[in-house]
Amino acid sequence: MASPPPVATAGPHSVFVYGTLMEEEVVRVLLGRAPPSSSPALLPDHRRFSLRGRVYPAILPARAHAVSGKEWRKVHLKYYLEMTREFMLELGQF
Repeated sequence: MASPPPVATAGPHSVFVYGTLMEEEVVRVLLGRAPPSSSPALLPDHRRFSLRGRVYPAILPARAHAVSGKEWRKVHLKYYLEMTREFMLELGQF
């Protein structure tokens, strides 16, 4: 089976965020700077779930459902990945 193409980390991307990453103060602490510009967004055919014993939610594909979130625009993926790793370390998940 062929491997998927590598994710481009250079240049800006759009990133869908939901849950705790929608809170500007959380993002400010994780990034050490102002959050990226964003706008309300909807992820169709997905559903948000609470995870027992966790402070953050999860999403899974689910027909006829949609998840509300934000779309961060012009995000350099390396910053998002670093922030996500730091957040997971803080939660003891890495």
